[in-house]
Amino acid sequence: MSGEEKLMRSRMAKEKGFGKWMKGKKDFWTDETRQKLSNSLKKYHREKEPVDRSLWVGSQKDYREIHYWLARKFGKASHCEFCGTEKGRIEWAKLKHKKYERKRNNFWQLCRTCHIRYDRCGGLK
Repeated sequence: MSGEEKLMRSRMAKEKGFGKWMKGKKDFWTDETRQKLSNSLKKYHREKEPVDRSLWVGSQKDYREIHYWLARKFGKASHCEFCGTEKGRIEWAKLKHKKYERKRNNFWQLCRTCHIRYDRCGGLK
């Protein structure tokens, strides 16, 4: 396609209203239309209420605090104490017969697979 042909097609497109048809136009939607759109989209974009962790009580608070304490004091769990793997997700797991207390003896490091098996089956074999 030659340059002259491109220019001719471009002029025809502009005459017919193709191209940058919004250029220079303001207030495409009326205020009423904008308000309706805003109201209809609000149900999809709800504001989440901030979580005040200081109000947590009981097991929820204890669980979080102790796991934060474990990570601060002993670091991120690095290897599975059952199967020995160091790959994948390693987690701090509470021993079943122990309480949630700030004692390292109450927890051990398990990979995700061993942790699920331990929780579901009542122990590892």
